[in-house]
Amino acid sequence: MNSDIRPLTASPQAGLAERLDKALAWRTRQAELDIDDVAVAIGLAPAALAAKRAGREPILFQDVEALEDHFTAIGFSGLIDELRRPQGWSSRSLPLNAARSNAIASQLLDVVAEIRTAERSLPELLSEKGLLAHVHIMIRADDAIRTVHCGGAAAAHAVNVDRSILGRDLRSLSDRAYGLFLHNHISELLRRGQPDVSRITSPSLRYSRLSIPAGLTLVSHSFDVEATESFALR
Repeated sequence: MNSDIRPLTASPQAGLAERLDKALAWRTRQAELDIDDVAVAIGLAPAALAAKRAGREPILFQDVEALEDHFTAIGFSGLIDELRRPQGWSSRSLPLNAARSNAIASQLLDVVAEIRTAERSLPELLSEKGLLAHVHIMIRADDAIRTVHCGGAAAAHAVNVDRSILGRDLRSLSDRAYGLFLHNHISELLRRGQPDVSRITSPSLRYSRLSIPAGLTLVSHSFDVEATESFALR
């Protein structure tokens, strides 16, 4: 992991029991199954599965594999993918001057007015300021938010952003939960139309992001990153 990223101390099982509980509750409800019968079918005592769902006992990969096989056989696949990445993305607003703690974000704050009233292309303006390599640029087109430029924002060292995301609807990204969160968050920022600093959090990744809306375009820079692991975004 890049040295600019602080390790986020968290148990590898953090939040896993809750995600497993929700995933099993939905599947048993949809399939009209008794959870105790599911436990017996995969070779676990009902009390043992209940303890894992409640976080009192560790969840082993073979437990998840057995559950995936059981539910895939009856038409409810995807449990492993659902559990692999935490779904709990959220954001909270920070004071705008929180961006002053980061050199690139501070430089962006200094040129907010120029970005918001630019009469020439933003990439040209940002390149002239020496900032283009450090920002992401996204645009709203119809109902979709699309990335048109991926710079070296700090979070990109924890989130390995594949260039295949360029031009695509954020909601179609490989991590659907993150993509949907970004779509909704950025849509709201564009609606407000004001510079914003937010702290973005999930159980395995946290970062601050300065966002500067300019019409239907948003320029952003991520900083102050904490992560438990890197993951790829395609």
